Amino acid sequence: MKQATCKVCSAPLSPHAGECRQCGTVYDEASRCPHCRALAGTEIRGDRYVCRICGGPRVPAFDRRVQRRGAERPALEQAQRARRSARRRGALAVLTGASALLSALVAGALGWLDVSLASASWVASAVWFMAMLLAWVGARRARTASSVAEERAWTAVAGEAVNSFPAVTERNVGELLGVPPSRAEQLLTQLVREDQVESEIDDHARVVYRRPRIQAETLKLRIGEDDLSLSSEEASEREEEVKTEQRSRV
Repeated sequence: MKQATCKVCSAPLSPHAGECRQCGTVYDEASRCPHCRALAGTEIRGDRYVCRICGGPRVPAFDRRVQRRGAERPALEQAQRARRSARRRGALAVLTGASALLSALVAGALGWLDVSLASASWVASAVWFMAMLLAWVGARRARTASSVAEERAWTAVAGEAVNSFPAVTERNVGELLGVPPSRAEQLLTQLVREDQVESEIDDHARVVYRRPRIQAETLKLRIGEDDLSLSSEEASEREEEVKTEQRSRV
């Protein structure tokens, strides 16, 4: 069987590839950017995956077998807004810091000439300095909010990867998402803590993850002429009420 290759860079591709990891050519609708809406690949900047077109945070769609339902989009959009806010506040912190420094230099220069002007310059310098601190704190909080939102997006996609297969390991998820196994294990551990996936040891002594086995049992009770579909707990309570009512009649 002939090896599949990228139609742009001729790099070897998996039959299930949704995006070329070398040049970013996309082969699946899941690669549409939630920010600029372009059907574009991703690239690594620093330690983050971003859109090749607009630079917004992304979770790459390397494998079409992962059934992506867009659960990560709200978190990615929130991360992008927070990152833009962080940049604006960072720029404001630089501007107000420069103003504080300039006011301090003016105060030092005027101290030899006019005490009142020097005092006013020192007050202005203090005001600019406080504004710089507020802007810096706001930028730091916005960056933290962006990181938290991106983490939620990655966790959501990791959950979709688990749900797309009967069982997976952290190495499988790492290959599907394009991250190291240690990073995949971190995401899977968070999903286990949130009760979104289950973990167990298989026959090969590996930790495997799968979607939760939810067995919702219902109990049908016929009371008079009405059929009621109740949960087990509600049915038990209702049954006790009926028995109590019957005993009271006796």
